[in-house]
Amino acid sequence: MVQAVFQHGRLIASHASLRVLEGADGGAAIKESIDHASIRGDLEHLGTALCWNGALSLDAILSAQGPFYIDINPRLVEPMNAQLSGVRLVDGLLSVASGGIAAVQPVGSPHVRTHQGLLVLLGAARTGRRRDVLRAAFQLSRHAGPFESSTEELTSVAGDWRAWIPVGVVGGVVLANPRLWRSFSRSAVSHYSLTIGGWRSLMALGNGHEPCPADLCGRLET
Repeated sequence: MVQAVFQHGRLIASHASLRVLEGADGGAAIKESIDHASIRGDLEHLGTALCWNGALSLDAILSAQGPFYIDINPRLVEPMNAQLSGVRLVDGLLSVASGGIAAVQPVGSPHVRTHQGLLVLLGAARTGRRRDVLRAAFQLSRHAGPFESSTEELTSVAGDWRAWIPVGVVGGVVLANPRLWRSFSRSAVSHYSLTIGGWRSLMALGNGHEPCPADLCGRLET
C-alpha cells in the first residue's frame, strides 16, 4: 500500500507498507512499513505530471523489474501505519487544504508493524475452521506470533477498553459459525464501493475538467 500527499505537484509526504498478512477480501490484516526510495521517485514524477493537489493512494506490486501500480484512488487509506512510522499524512493533507506552502515531511521509519484485529479474525474464519479463529484470537490477545511488536490500528484498548467490544462480537460470531465472515465483509464493502452508475457520473463530470494552470507548480517550487 502506497499513500502520498501533494501540493500542486509537489510531494509533501509519502508512505509505503507491505501486506504481511491478508485479511478478509484481500485487506491488509498486518502491515509493515518499508523504505521506498524508488516508489518516492515514481510518486514525484506522477505528482509533477498531473500537478496533483491532495491525496493519492496506490496498490503496488513489487517485482525484480521494480514496482507496478494498480488501483489508484484520490484519498488516504488507513493512515495509522504511516503515523506510527513518523509520517503524518493527515496533518499534511490538512496543511494543503488550509492553504499556504505546506512543509515537506521527513521519510518514515521502516519495519513498523501494525494490525487490525477485526480483519485478522475475519481472515482466519475464511478457512471455515474454528481452531483457526481461536488461534488468531489467542495470538492477538497475547501479542504472539506475527503480532509480536505490532500495534492495533483501529480498536486499541490503550485509550478506551470498549474498543475491543466490536472485536469480541465479531470473534464470537465467526467462532460460532466461521462462514458468517462473508456477511461482515459484504456489508462493509457495499457502503464505499463504486457502482457502475457512480463511475458513469464521474466520467461525465470529467468531460468538463479544467487542467491545473501550467505555471502553478513552478511557482510553488521556488
